[in-house]
Amino acid sequence: MTEPRVVLCVDDDPRVRELVRLILEPQGFRIVEADTGLASIQRLRETTIDMALIDLQLPDVMGYALAVFIRNMTQYQTIPIVALTGAYSAELIPWIAAAGFDTLLQKPFSVQALRAIVHQSLDVKRSEPARAVTDPAVELRYLRRLSREMAHDLWRYVEELNRKTVLLVQQAKVIEEIIIYTIHSIIRILETNEQYTAGHSQRVGAYAVMMGRRLGLTQEELRTLELGGTFHDLGKVGVDRCILRKPHTLTDEEWAEIRRHPALSYELLVEIPFLREVAQIAGDHHERYDGKGYPCGKKGDEIAISSHCVILADAFDAMTSHRSYRRALPLRHVVAEIERCTGTQFHPEVAEVWLRELYDRGEAILEVTHRQFPIGDVETDGRPG
Repeated sequence: MTEPRVVLCVDDDPRVRELVRLILEPQGFRIVEADTGLASIQRLRETTIDMALIDLQLPDVMGYALAVFIRNMTQYQTIPIVALTGAYSAELIPWIAAAGFDTLLQKPFSVQALRAIVHQSLDVKRSEPARAVTDPAVELRYLRRLSREMAHDLWRYVEELNRKTVLLVQQAKVIEEIIIYTIHSIIRILETNEQYTAGHSQRVGAYAVMMGRRLGLTQEELRTLELGGTFHDLGKVGVDRCILRKPHTLTDEEWAEIRRHPALSYELLVEIPFLREVAQIAGDHHERYDGKGYPCGKKGDEIAISSHCVILADAFDAMTSHRSYRRALPLRHVVAEIERCTGTQFHPEVAEVWLRELYDRGEAILEVTHRQFPIGDVETDGRPG
């Protein structure tokens, strides 16, 4: 069976590419699409083409330069190359010929016009591989010089674009790392001021990730979940320190002040583009499955599964850590409390996978996690988070 002939269509307008595909695929052609000159070069590395349709105005490079580049490739010196343009002028003809185009098709084009030019161009190329020129010596010198200059410009552009892309990616990664490190530092300062919560945020992040793995979350989702757990109490920077450290019962006004911290965590994180999902987790960490939490009273599936993991991880760490008014609870009491609150405070599926984890290796989880992020001293004054 004859392999279908391959037509490369390079145009930044998806409607044009779709139209070419709809017209030519029923005729037995295979269409390879690209929306930029750089993308078309990548396509040429991946497949062999029989013909090219190239828009003269591409977002990254002129269509003329791309045609010259293709013509300089040994295997494409005789394939048909058609210029696509919405601004036809007779003055274009010498330029497109010099760049290596065989002909020009004006947009918008009809079904019949595209079919005719493709079939005619491929047939002509098969029977007449060498194009006739009026003055071969003059045109050849001109084309050689133009080809060298335009190919050099295109490669220089591609290399510079690649260099800048790599540099921008590296710079963005460094900036992200600086932002994350800064937030980690703020969390550590908060926990230093409240020694009973030492390591709390890191432990919540670790427990949440364990739940996420059991739930089948992706690596990217687990990374977001870990940051959401670690940064969930960031909003406490905006809460009166005297209230956070108060060793006695809080007044209604003081409780209202402390309940602001999830919303503050969200507000501080949501303005950072790559932390918006993290912000949502932090903002929801005091919500409940039954809708009786705060600050928004969300319930059930209104809360993302990642947030449900942090809600349970936060409560679990509070129960298994020392507080100014009690020591850490025995694991069996903690398991009983999670079972009691499943379906009310905690998401049933999240609670189920965490309970299975605790049944299997609960003491080992606590030992390893507390060794990595030690819990605070029971004698230190403070308030529960």
